[in-house]
Amino acid sequence: MTTHIMCDLETLCKRPGGVVLAAAFVRCHDEAHCTLNLSIEDQTALGLEQDQETITWWHDNEARNPGAWAIATANPQPLNVALPYFIRWLQWAAPDGDFLLWCHGATFDGPILGEVYRRAGIECPWTRDFWRVQCTRTAYNLAGINPKDYAVPPPHVALNDALGQSRALVASLKILARAHLNPGAWRYFHHPESGCVFHVDDGSRPQDPLCEEITAEEYLELAKQYGAAA
Repeated sequence: MTTHIMCDLETLCKRPGGVVLAAAFVRCHDEAHCTLNLSIEDQTALGLEQDQETITWWHDNEARNPGAWAIATANPQPLNVALPYFIRWLQWAAPDGDFLLWCHGATFDGPILGEVYRRAGIECPWTRDFWRVQCTRTAYNLAGINPKDYAVPPPHVALNDALGQSRALVASLKILARAHLNPGAWRYFHHPESGCVFHVDDGSRPQDPLCEEITAEEYLELAKQYGAAA
C-alpha cells in the first residue's frame, strides 16, 4: 500500500541550487514525523547559494512571525548526518519502499532538497523515481480544499507547515476517493456574488438561486483564479 509522505522546507533560495535551512517529513496517515535543520556552512562549501530576495523575505517575516528564523536555524546538523538520517527515516516510514512524496509545489521542496543530495554525493531517495514527487496544489484544487483552513501556527516552521499540508491532503484524498467511487453524484457550482466555487458529492443542488452549475474544467479554472486573488 502506498505511503503518502509530506515534505516541507525552509530555504534561503527559491530554486534548486539554494541553501536549505530546515526540512520536515510527515507520514500522512498517522503524522509520524521528523525534522532537522541543515548546516549552512556545509552547503555553502558545496556551492549552494542564497538569494537576497529570500533573505529580505526572512527579515520581513521575522517581524510578522517572531521566532521562525530561530527555529529554522537552531542546532544545524552536518549534511553527512542529516541527509542519511532522512533516508533512514523514509525507509522506516515506508518499509516496502512504496511511497509518494508530496510537496506544496512539485518544483520546490523535492527538487531543492534533491539538489542538496546531489551536491553532497548522496543518492536522493526520490530523484531516481521522479514520478514519486506529487503536487499538493493539484490535489487541493481538485478537492476544493483551502489549505489555510488546516494551517498549524506559527507559519514558516517546516514541521508546522508539513503537518498542516498533510492534514489538508488527507481531507482532499478522502473527497477525491468518494468522487471516484460515485462519479455521477459529483457536481460543481459557482457563486458569482461571493466569488467562490464549491462542489457536492451527493448529487444535490444548493438552494441558493444565485448558484450556477459549472463543469469540472470551469471549476478548476475559477478555483485557480480565486486562489490567486486570496
